[in-house]
Amino acid sequence: MIKSIIGGLHLFSGNSQQTLATADYLKQNVDGNIYPCHCTNLAAKFALHAQLSVHEVGVGLTLEW
Repeated sequence: MIKSIIGGLHLFSGNSQQTLATADYLKQNVDGNIYPCHCTNLAAKFALHAQLSVHEVGVGLTLEW
């Protein structure tokens, strides 16, 4: 099981087959938070957030485990 993911997911549409398949895969395999950044547009982030715990990423973000 994957704890969390941070990075660009290369998703550019909220309702594309690629975005929906990615959301389904992540829902089954991530037991934590998703931090999508570059190459993931707002519509895709909303689609992921419908199924997962999605958090915004920006300059100065600090994560502690």
